[in-house]
Amino acid sequence: MGLHGDAVGGGRCVRVLSIETTRYAAVVTAFVERYPNAIAKLDKRPPVGLVSQWCTNASLRNAINFPLRQGGIELLGFHDDPHDTWAAAETLGLVAELAAKRVLRFKVSAMRW
Repeated sequence: MGLHGDAVGGGRCVRVLSIETTRYAAVVTAFVERYPNAIAKLDKRPPVGLVSQWCTNASLRNAINFPLRQGGIELLGFHDDPHDTWAAAETLGLVAELAAKRVLRFKVSAMRW
């Protein structure tokens, strides 16, 4: 099965990249820089100011929800805790670059809808 998923048992299996890091701000900043038209939300509100002002490990650890969306794709996000961060399969190139720089580790996971 490819990264974009296939229909399985009547449902859709979507591939996501499970992210392991403690450098949350570095990961989010890299995504914001790579996808400048994406819209970030911290707990359902758009952050205010420059990314360097709102994107800190502390602010991300205190957030319950964080999505970064561009068009109809949720590129990066977490719910409840940044330890559960995931990225869309479409971002594999950036995730692999960050892994090569030892900013994060990742694995490909499947989510069924």
